[in-house]
Formats: sequence, C-alpha cells, structure tokens
Amino acid sequence: MINNVGIGKAGAFCDFTDHFYLNFFTLNCITMTFLTKRLLPLLANREQKSAIINVGSFTGIIPTPYCTIYSATKAFSNFFSKALGEEVKNKIDVLSFTPLFVDTKMTTTVPKKFKLSPEECVTGCLSALVVGRNTTAGSWKHEYLSVLFLYYTSNNFLFYFYLY
Repeated sequence: MINNVGIGKAGAFCDFTDHFYLNFFTLNCITMTFLTKRLLPLLANREQKSAIINVGSFTGIIPTPYCTIYSATKAFSNFFSKALGEEVKNKIDVLSFTPLFVDTKMTTTVPKKFKLSPEECVTGCLSALVVGRNTTAGSWKHEYLSVLFLYYTSNNFLFYFYLY
C-alpha cells in the first residue's frame, strides 16, 4: 500500500483560512490514517509479508518556517509510519519516505540539481524497503543533503525554503 496523497502550500501561518487548514489536515493526515486502518487487517492476513509506504517529506523531520502546517502534517506521517511499523513488524514492513525535492509541479522553483526524478524516487524507495529500512530520503543525494541540513540546523542555523 502506498499513501501518496497530500497538498502543500508555502506562506505565513496566519495567511490561510481555518477552512483551508481543516482540508489540509483532512487530506494529509486523516485520509492516510483511516485508509491504513481499513486495509491493515487485509495486509496482515496475507501469507506473504506486506508493505506500507507513507510518502512524507524532509520537512517532516525538520521544522520548516513558511511551510508550517505542511511540515507538521509530514511530521505526523513520519511518526505515524515509525510507530505503526513497530506494531506490525512481524507481518508488514512500514517505510517512511522523506525525500527533499522531487521534480513535480510543487517544486518548479527549485534548481534541478537538488531534485530527484519520480523514477529515482521509486527506485530509491523500493531499494530501501528491500533492505529492511524504516525510513529513506530516496537517494544517496537526498540522504547526503539531509545530513547536511540536519547538521546545520542542530547548530542553530535557520533552515527554510521559501518557495513560490
């Protein structure tokens, strides 16, 4: 099962309506939770081991100003994946997929050298699943960038991407 649904929008926290945030949380968190709950018994009762891949974002690992709610919902995805993975590890592999930038309509302003193609994402994600990892950024390039960003943020370097 692959949970790859969500929306994202950059901007100051107070610039969005309550209705927007309600829809945001519904799509990014609630649908993943209830779909997983409905399908979990089917996956657990298969003879073969099953897998759940929850597509999140690096912004779910490191708080990202001007992407506050997006960052928070992706943190939910990451923590949900890791906690659920421990609960069901004997029958289901759960992978938290946390890439930085993927070449999609959401990342048109990001330089190509920092982006993964959708094909690179799929290959990296499935490779991590095969070797038994519970989280991946999707490629060596994003794993490396993740370590750099985490290092700089742990030293009080303000990290954020203000994208339009």
